[in-house]
Amino acid sequence: MYNNDPLQSQPDAAPPLDEPLYGASLTQAVHRYLGKYAEFKGYASRSEYWWMQLVLAIVGGLIYLPYLNTWDATYGRFDPTEGTGTVDGLVLASSIGVFVFAAVTFIPTLAMNWRRLHDAGFPGPMYFLSFIPVVGGITVFILMLLPTRFDKRNPAWERGNVWPDDRSPRSES
Repeated sequence: MYNNDPLQSQPDAAPPLDEPLYGASLTQAVHRYLGKYAEFKGYASRSEYWWMQLVLAIVGGLIYLPYLNTWDATYGRFDPTEGTGTVDGLVLASSIGVFVFAAVTFIPTLAMNWRRLHDAGFPGPMYFLSFIPVVGGITVFILMLLPTRFDKRNPAWERGNVWPDDRSPRSES
């Protein structure tokens, strides 16, 4: 039996994927991130969210690392050709790797952000505030830090609820 209390230190058993896992471990967070690949409904606990942010930052940084060797101090910018007129194979692979990694993780990361906002009591589209230069990113960062708000949950955010006002075509007949 799973106890969905965010204040408990260890849950009795892992909840189903349609419920947030409070106090998730790193491996549980990765499993849930991949298991909810494109699921925008539902909730993501702070532990699920921040563990995955750490994993994404480390993996993305490792993929990007060879590109950092192209820093040209003379010009104060990155120069993938390093003055030779050709792109080093490792730098090219790094650039392609970063692109592929970003493309593969874009949808699940957006979905995880959406669910984390739901868990904090905000609608998912508030994530788009992050596109406002400087202030937007800081605002969304603060929203992601906020604790779970059970009192602000909306039935339309629940996983499996297709009709926001609980009207389905079957109930009208």
